[in-house]
Amino acid sequence: MNLKTKIRVRSSLLLLALALAGRAGPAGADVGTGVGADSLRPTGKVVLGKKMTLTPLYITNTGTETTTYRISLDPSVVTPGAKALPKTWVVFAGTQVTLAPKSAVYVKAAMKVPSGTKNGKYRSYVIVTSVPTAGVSGAGAAAATDVVVQVGPVPK
Repeated sequence: MNLKTKIRVRSSLLLLALALAGRAGPAGADVGTGVGADSLRPTGKVVLGKKMTLTPLYITNTGTETTTYRISLDPSVVTPGAKALPKTWVVFAGTQVTLAPKSAVYVKAAMKVPSGTKNGKYRSYVIVTSVPTAGVSGAGAAAATDVVVQVGPVPK
């Protein structure tokens, strides 16, 4: 299986897992989520071994029910030309957030790229999923964006 096929398969599996995860509310209730379309990136120069602020993660509840969302980093889906960005590099101000219907929040994030990290582009996906409610089954809501950092000079 070539690299492009592997990426398509992994992306398809990730989307399927996200579609099957989560919760459903009462009849007529709608659970939804959205995230900002822009990648999370350092707001300044990348300095190895130093904590850096990332652009914040925008999360919105597009549904009709108050919903709790879990924030996680998934380095398993890597895009061509990038290395997996390890989970340990990124810290969010919180790993869960509860939002009323049609409301939104910016979640602060920071990154620390370890000293000695090899030059290159690093990318992983930030996934926001609805947290299942005990005793309630059904489809949930999920959305994803990515976090990207360039270590060293950009290759020409």
